Amino acid sequence: MVKRVDSIVDEILRLKFSEIKATSKAEVLKRQSDRDCKAAKLKLERAEKKLRQHEQDQRDFQAQVLKVIRGESKLNMDFLTSAIEQTEMEIEKAKTAVEEARQELSSMEELAEQRKAELDEIITWADIYEDSTLERKKMIVAQLIKKVAVGRGYQISVEFNITFDELQRAITGEYEEETGICTAFLPELKLENSA
Repeated sequence: MVKRVDSIVDEILRLKFSEIKATSKAEVLKRQSDRDCKAAKLKLERAEKKLRQHEQDQRDFQAQVLKVIRGESKLNMDFLTSAIEQTEMEIEKAKTAVEEARQELSSMEELAEQRKAELDEIITWADIYEDSTLERKKMIVAQLIKKVAVGRGYQISVEFNITFDELQRAITGEYEEETGICTAFLPELKLENSA
């Protein structure tokens, strides 16, 4: 039974490696970067827009103060002073939100770079795995896989050590983000009960 499980795991890795190698590296990385950075960029754009609006409000209130001083406006000076103070607080909040959004975007871009390095490593392992001896394959499997579980109907669940979750979803859509487990059902490789 162990040899059959080993052969199924070997087949899963070969399939995954062939999918990885068949998919354009640039395409995978672009999709990852787009997905990861899109929300952060949108958050940054919204924060910057809000900041610009508050700054414009402040300029408008200051212009009204000048009109009150010149006698061209009948607005209450206390109201304008209060509005300017409130706007200044909103500007500070907006500046903080912009800085946080920039940091989040920067983190997402760094993560994209880490994933690029990780993909390079996975592709290298894929190239090496094909022609490796059994011992070398075991070493590669030990680096890639944390746990293999055999379920009912001989469903094999593989929990990977590495974090190529985005890569898996981009390629196959089979990756479960919350659990970190890639599940494969290979009926043509069903295990036989040796009992």
